[in-house]
Amino acid sequence: MLPTSRRTFMALPLLVLLAGAPGAARAAAKGQLPWGLPGDARQARRTFRIRMSDDMRFTPDRIRVNEGDTVRFILHNAGKLEHEMAIGTREKLDERMAAMTQIPYTLHPHGPVRARTHAHDEPGMVHVMPGATRQLVWKFNRAGEFTFACLIPGQYEAGMIGTILVLAHAQPRRRH
Repeated sequence: MLPTSRRTFMALPLLVLLAGAPGAARAAAKGQLPWGLPGDARQARRTFRIRMSDDMRFTPDRIRVNEGDTVRFILHNAGKLEHEMAIGTREKLDERMAAMTQIPYTLHPHGPVRARTHAHDEPGMVHVMPGATRQLVWKFNRAGEFTFACLIPGQYEAGMIGTILVLAHAQPRRRH
């Protein structure tokens, strides 16, 4: 065991890091991404029903929420093709799309189907088979403009993309 003064010295950088910036403790939340983190369905106060269609569109394709909102997305695939919804920044979704092109697909009469070993959901991403309905719960604890998209080859390129605008909390006015 280290002497008390040595343990204090080693813990000091961690305390400085946590106390340094106003949002530092918030950044350490489990699953935190630049566009938020997986939400708890029991805390969802808003629900958006999104229709996914074979004309490569989300309806609605623009969503507006407030920073701090936990949102439930009810995703219905009204088409005959597999679709998905992935949330992120445009840059991260572009990177994810590039990685997705490396995953093997099998062509079926109803369109490409991702190899079973890769058809799993990731944080902020849900696959929805034809005719099915699934949900995604997300906490938007960062303000900004984010993107949601279908990353199945050909669908992203065809414009199956939407926008999520997360409005910052209003800052209280300070009295001088």
